[in-house]
Amino acid sequence: MPLAFWWTDSKGSTSRRWWSPNDADFASAMRYVRDDLGLRVTLVNPDARNASPRELAEAATYVKRLWKSHLRRSQLPETVTDEVGDISKPTGW
Repeated sequence: MPLAFWWTDSKGSTSRRWWSPNDADFASAMRYVRDDLGLRVTLVNPDARNASPRELAEAATYVKRLWKSHLRRSQLPETVTDEVGDISKPTGW
């Protein structure tokens, strides 16, 4: 399943798109966003074993790799606390 992320700046303007498919069928959609809508598109490849298809890479404005270390640094602690109390992830996660 492809992942797409949108960022909105402080003025409410959506300025950047990140796209994370690894399927060349999405290249035309990426070109549409880049060329017809005039927005920057960053292709994010989460698969360290395979390079992104050339057609996808050529349709993107930028190409980035998503490393396991990025994901590890993005995880919440085992337990977080808010005004109601502690929140822990389920056993087995």
